[in-house]
Amino acid sequence: MTSEFRKIPQIFALKYIQGTCLRDRVYGVTYKDLVRLFGPPSFYPQDYNDEKSYYGWVVLWEDKYYHIYDWKTYDEDYTLTELDVWNIGAKRGDALQDLGFARAVLHNVNRMKLEVA
Repeated sequence: MTSEFRKIPQIFALKYIQGTCLRDRVYGVTYKDLVRLFGPPSFYPQDYNDEKSYYGWVVLWEDKYYHIYDWKTYDEDYTLTELDVWNIGAKRGDALQDLGFARAVLHNVNRMKLEVA
């Protein structure tokens, strides 16, 4: 898992998530874990106009853009404190690469947790 993640600033992120769809999910990862891994979200509740998501990150990994976001929790506090399943959106393409991204996120989160312990 040597590939680096690069979070895309919000000003550019919107253009990279247009036309994406659900490609995978990452399990066992919290909001705090994602903040530690990627930094502050690319999108906050006021940035989503559909009221189906509260927080999201747009990340470049192995030359492909991914959108990690909560989906239909309808409870911002739950999203921040309890949610541990996050959707991964991307444009269609290599399903194995998409699976690799989910595995890389989980691997790096678990590595960070071990470093703190």
